[in-house]
Amino acid sequence: MSVSILDCTLRDGGYVNDFRFGKHRIRSIIRRLANAGIDIVECGFLMSGKTDPDRSLFASIEAVNAYIDKKIDGILYVAMIAYGDISDEEISPCDKSGVEGIRVTFHNHQVEQAFELGYKLMAKGYKVFMQPVGTVSYTDYEFLELVEKVNVMKPFAFYIVDTMGTLYKDSLLHLFYMADKNLDSSVRIGYHSHNNLQLAFSNAQALVDLPTKRDIIVDSSVYGMGRGAGNLCTELISQYINDNVTMKYDVVAVMEIYDRYISGIFKEYPWGYAVPYFIASTNVCHPNYAQYLLGKQTLSMKDINSILSSIPVQERHLYNSTLIENLYTDFKRISVDDEETVKSIRETISGRKVLLVAPGKSLVDNAQQINEFITDEKPYVISVNFAFENDIVDAVFISNVKRLENIDTSTDYDVIAASCIKKDISGEKVKFVNYYDLISTSEKESDNAGVMAIRLLVRMGVDNVYLAGFDGYDRHREKNYVSGLEGGISVDDELMEAKNISIRNQINDLRKKTDIVFITPSKYNEV
Repeated sequence: MSVSILDCTLRDGGYVNDFRFGKHRIRSIIRRLANAGIDIVECGFLMSGKTDPDRSLFASIEAVNAYIDKKIDGILYVAMIAYGDISDEEISPCDKSGVEGIRVTFHNHQVEQAFELGYKLMAKGYKVFMQPVGTVSYTDYEFLELVEKVNVMKPFAFYIVDTMGTLYKDSLLHLFYMADKNLDSSVRIGYHSHNNLQLAFSNAQALVDLPTKRDIIVDSSVYGMGRGAGNLCTELISQYINDNVTMKYDVVAVMEIYDRYISGIFKEYPWGYAVPYFIASTNVCHPNYAQYLLGKQTLSMKDINSILSSIPVQERHLYNSTLIENLYTDFKRISVDDEETVKSIRETISGRKVLLVAPGKSLVDNAQQINEFITDEKPYVISVNFAFENDIVDAVFISNVKRLENIDTSTDYDVIAASCIKKDISGEKVKFVNYYDLISTSEKESDNAGVMAIRLLVRMGVDNVYLAGFDGYDRHREKNYVSGLEGGISVDDELMEAKNISIRNQINDLRKKTDIVFITPSKYNEV
């Protein structure tokens, strides 16, 4: 038996940073992995029409080869095709000047077409890896049927892919032994893991230690770089093989890749084990479902588990963005008849200006201005998803169960609660308003608490709404909230900007119905 490591940092790791490593880094990472002795270096995805030189997405083999400075003997350079992303006509014959292997990944409804593509790539001289997504979703019968197709084809490798990160050692070995017993001896068996249950390294060790004549390929990435819970770490498995099989890898060189390139990316776009990805794994769900719900930053782990467990079994393996959006909305949609509540609040604030206070850090920098406004105008003060100063605030509007611990329902201020948290809060001063009447039906950032509070005031016919602490999102979580309310996750610039634009659009629409004035700086007030 021989054991090979395939590093997929530039490909699977690319989901973390939208594959935007930079031209220099792509070239350097490929070179350094090869110099470290990593047996197979995956350079990125092959995708039709992708021509950005700073991303590890390539429209042709020639485009990939341009990043391989000088081939090192014994190192296999590969790229991946997700079936449907590029046609075989766009792949030129293998000339052995760079990429010599192509991995074909496919879902179980694409088997026939994927094998047809694989045959065409083999005819062009490539070493083909057949890589079914979510092997755990196949029954034993379906898995063995796939093995039979592989036996006819005889590709370079056939993979066990733990897409959901759910495989324990016994389940992994069950799949391996089925393949090993029935697969042509010339075909290598590969293992691609995800770390939802923190089993990637232990499972890889179990495969490496097997007494088998089969050649094995283990996928990994530097520092486990990969979306969600991430992957097996190249530095860990290379060191393990050095210590327990044969000394063949320069682990220090791998760590230098982390130090020079990956550590900086991790600070911006962190990945790794997290409870939501564990929950996704236990529900055998695609990790993007958990990522979507986690990005809402309004749900408890219990809520996330409830929503994931409600996904139909047949929908769990392939990510369906529309489905999860609908499930999220349905979960939050707990209707109440709030006519009397709205009438009561309207009477209370009648004739007064209303100041909404959100927990942005501008509250600290503009404290004097805010206090002067309150002294001069004597507005009705409503804080949003947190308790402002008890001697100033008249009411707290809350729609986020994760902020309940900061709210004391026994104090003098009223609590106006969205009905989505009805099961989590009670008290004589708690007044419920209908959640679904306050959210957007057209924007993805549909249930921002600040916008919901403005929409409630518009519904009451308030003429003047003043906003403080509505700063807008920053991808660095420490910049988003006043002290004591830190939370949420660090996310990328694109997502943060999308959130800000969505909320800004909603506020601008509401400005057509009432006078909205920002008294502290805000990204939502930018033109």
